[in-house]
Amino acid sequence: MSSPSPRLILAAFHLLGRLFPAPPLDREIIPSPEVLKEKSKRWNRISGVSFLSLFVACAISLGSIACKFADKHLAALGKPLFLIRAEPFELWVWAVFLATVLSAWLSFLILRVVLSRERYHEFIMVTSHASPMGGADGVTVHFGKVFCFFFFLAGPLLAALIVFRIDSYTAFTKDAMVINPMWSLGKEVVHPYKDIRGIYSVANFHARFNDVAKPRHAVVFADGTVWTTGDGMRAPRPESDSLFIQEIAKRSRRPVTALNFLEDAPK
Repeated sequence: MSSPSPRLILAAFHLLGRLFPAPPLDREIIPSPEVLKEKSKRWNRISGVSFLSLFVACAISLGSIACKFADKHLAALGKPLFLIRAEPFELWVWAVFLATVLSAWLSFLILRVVLSRERYHEFIMVTSHASPMGGADGVTVHFGKVFCFFFFLAGPLLAALIVFRIDSYTAFTKDAMVINPMWSLGKEVVHPYKDIRGIYSVANFHARFNDVAKPRHAVVFADGTVWTTGDGMRAPRPESDSLFIQEIAKRSRRPVTALNFLEDAPK
């Protein structure tokens, strides 16, 4: 996948500049570039300390809450033979992303409450003009409004993603596979092992433009539905996955059949 072109990035900066224009420079407060540079150092230190403190607090809080909620939610499954779930490390990663947009917005919000109206106006004016997007000759934006925009755009999406990942799992019990698919809340589907039609070790995948090697395992049920070890944003691990795949094969009395492509499975 190619990275965005510089022209596209610059166009995005100009769009943000139109949506959230920086306040004009007040020459009585900022009479010269030297004064702007000096004031920006002080305000950057203040906002930097505020952001870092909030970021650490938010990341630890959100990561801990996500992991504890996941453990409590999955405890209802009892002790399955095997369990595929969102690992704590993954939840911490998403929590860090959420903490980034949350703490950036909170730092501006807190400074707006703590500082006087005149001081906050100076802070926004200095930070906006001292750090143009795209370099020294880039686009000046109102950073307070930009971070607010990104928080309300990305914050709910990241929070929803964490919830969906917590609720996405596959449990292998003594009698059945209990599947809670990604992008569904509380929608458990129980497939008894006796309903398994076939178990396959698949080598390749039909991508959009060409065929690629993508080793994974797949289970096809009697109703035609298919579950694979790559479902739910999971990266297949063929060697370690074979442990529970062999257990499924034993309990369903179905052999593991090697296939080139999943589409080659008998209908």
